[in-house]
Amino acid sequence: MQAHVSELIDRIEAYREEYATDSPAEVDVLAFDAARVDEVYADLGDWATAIEERQLHERVRRKAARSTASSHT
Repeated sequence: MQAHVSELIDRIEAYREEYATDSPAEVDVLAFDAARVDEVYADLGDWATAIEERQLHERVRRKAARSTASSHT
């Protein structure tokens, strides 16, 4: 699971660098050449999915940590 989370983080960082912003919602698709619009939309969808997956893994990790902590008390 940790390897998958690391891969998600790497993808998210790569998109942040490529599009020079922290969120896919902040990207102005109309600023790109018409020939790249489909590619940009695909990137933004993948970027948003990677963020959602990373958040899901983080919630699972926190829940597991709470379960482990409560079982030791």
